[in-house]
Amino acid sequence: EQRAPALWRRVSAAPRGRYTGEGIWAWTHTKPTEGDASALSNATPWVVLVHVEDADVRRYYAVVLIPTGLIALALLGLFGALARRLSARERSLREARDHAEAATQAAALVSAITGAANAAMTTQEMVYLSLRPLCRATGIGVAVAMFGDEVGMHYIHATADAGAVGDALRALDDSAWLRGIPRAKHPLWLEFSDTSSAHAGAEWCIRASAAGLAGALGIPILVDGEALASCVLLYDTSYRHRKEAFATIVKAGSEALAAEIGNVLLRERANLELTQARRLAEESNSAKTEFLAHISHELRTPLNGVIGAARLMRGEFSRVEQRKFLRIIEESGSHLLALINEILDVGKIESGELTFVEEDVDVVAIVDQSLQSLKSLADSKGVRLVHLADPAMTRMYRADATRVTQIVTNLVGNALKFTDIGKIVVRTREHPNSTRRAARLEFAIEDSGRGISHESLERIFERYVQAKPEDRRRPEGVGLGLHISRLLIDRMGGSIAAESPNPNNAYDTPGARFVFNIVVPRSSHPSPYAPISGGHLRRVWVVDEDAELGEHIARLIESWGTQAAHYTRFPERPADPPDIVLRNAALDAPAWVACASAYTEPVARSDIYRHLAPIAVEEDDEHPENTPIRRILAENAARRRRVLLVEDNPVNQLILGKFLELMDFTFEARENGREAVDYFNDPARTTLPDCVLMDSNMPIMSGPEATQRLRALGVTVPIIAVTADAMADEVQRCLDAGMDDFISKPVDLNHLAVVLLRKLFADKRP
Repeated sequence: EQRAPALWRRVSAAPRGRYTGEGIWAWTHTKPTEGDASALSNATPWVVLVHVEDADVRRYYAVVLIPTGLIALALLGLFGALARRLSARERSLREARDHAEAATQAAALVSAITGAANAAMTTQEMVYLSLRPLCRATGIGVAVAMFGDEVGMHYIHATADAGAVGDALRALDDSAWLRGIPRAKHPLWLEFSDTSSAHAGAEWCIRASAAGLAGALGIPILVDGEALASCVLLYDTSYRHRKEAFATIVKAGSEALAAEIGNVLLRERANLELTQARRLAEESNSAKTEFLAHISHELRTPLNGVIGAARLMRGEFSRVEQRKFLRIIEESGSHLLALINEILDVGKIESGELTFVEEDVDVVAIVDQSLQSLKSLADSKGVRLVHLADPAMTRMYRADATRVTQIVTNLVGNALKFTDIGKIVVRTREHPNSTRRAARLEFAIEDSGRGISHESLERIFERYVQAKPEDRRRPEGVGLGLHISRLLIDRMGGSIAAESPNPNNAYDTPGARFVFNIVVPRSSHPSPYAPISGGHLRRVWVVDEDAELGEHIARLIESWGTQAAHYTRFPERPADPPDIVLRNAALDAPAWVACASAYTEPVARSDIYRHLAPIAVEEDDEHPENTPIRRILAENAARRRRVLLVEDNPVNQLILGKFLELMDFTFEARENGREAVDYFNDPARTTLPDCVLMDSNMPIMSGPEATQRLRALGVTVPIIAVTADAMADEVQRCLDAGMDDFISKPVDLNHLAVVLLRKLFADKRP
């Protein structure tokens, strides 16, 4: 039994009635309202109150007085059916109205989100700006935005108890339900009253219920299947009956958010790329400006030396002073040549025109020779050069010796720029991931200098960029050496990296470390160092204050089959002295040492071998009779060879002629290819040259064309190209024309001697 509505109490004196269903209340034994004639005519009328209820909008009531009897009951049933029909129609109208309102709100929400996207600079800002229109469109009072695992923003539009809602939101931040939204592919509904949910008893749900909230909706914002962000809407009890319309608005909003966030993300990435491109362009422009300043300085300095020394040579000076001026000219010219070669190398490598000539090489010897070429510079600064090559590197490799030398020289030379005291160590080894056919060789260059700033390390291998030392001294060079090294290493299938753990190094720890590797085929030729055990050589002592270097030399000797031990200083006279003592030249040997040999730094593997083996294995200044020039002089002493020099430039003709005279050749000169052909065609000539040195680019007739004609005439003597253009296609053009070899200008005397020795005297050594 239910209590009658207030409206009934205004039309009836009866306090209670009977609810028959379908919104119909019935009462009997009523006292009709005074003046109601129909009611007064029936002693026991029925009073029926009907209400059609819309919980959200309004309520309808109707009061009917019906006399008792069968007719009354029939009318009562008919009235109930009419009430049900009216209720269904009202429900249909309400649903249509709700759908229309939801569509309008969804359209307004999409428009607001589009406006937020246009105003936002980042995806986070765009989501934050969308919270307000999302709350307004749905009528929701509380919204939360989350990026990744971090809650980015709370937006409280309207709530009865802001403090209680704040407590619930703080608990929500740590909830597992919130963390699961980005992994969902569709919105997640959570009713706080649903005890079957795994999250219903969570602390934040309890606090949210206490704040008057009924549930939560988690919306993942997906872009290309990836959740970039998520939103949470907290609703009260009034939304339970509007969940379908609510879901329509939310669906439209989430789709608009995903689409617009994708657009904002593209714009954000485009802006980032534009900013980075602008920064790189500015840095490149700055680097080019610095490069021009450096190249101007670097070119003017040696030019001043060349011009100044040449002018001084014209005065009255002694032969000693003239030799000094000549040395200045030679050193300055060599420096100029190195600068020009660097600039040309960059262009050739980047254009793909640089070719690599593979030959059997001793990589350890290449590094040793590179350090030797830098010895005078290192000595002038008081810096030691040390090469520690793995004794296990016992075979030859197939590589371009010139390019490997260039890389090592560039990197060690760069280390010398920033090292004023201490030592530079080069470590060479074969990497463990090498294969049977190809070896990955690893080189590490460590210095004890001031280090390199972290800012410089990020761009140190770029073109025109120079590392800036921490003490702000002006760096030497033009900023191409490391860039060229990286390009060469890339072409050789390797990589390079740099680190400077101590940018403010105090010389007691490594200042900078460069590590690079290259991939080279293995050679079938064995190591040039044969075992040296046996005979009178059984034990060797190595005495060096540098423990690492001394131990390295001892292990190297043991790899050749001879027992060796290292000491940092000479011990007392032993009862059984070694067969030989190898000592650093900086240490004096005591009187008891009968057989000692001293080595100087940088120590080369060949030096150690030469001290121990009975026969030297390579030519050097200690055996001048074995140098190419000495051997040519010896050959010409037996029979003087003749050379035809074909060169159009008078200065180059003069220099090459002097070089030939120094090696005791006789020569004749011609100015172009046609004259060379006529020389061989002269029927009156009874003596022909043993060799031809021919410029490749000459007026009237070029060197390759002249060579083709000479070969057609049956001339078989060696023809060597002398060219200022050492590009691969020019060299190949000369060889295709029938030339036997080539020499690049400016001509190096020793290189010329090696080529002539190989072509004239059948010397097959490189």
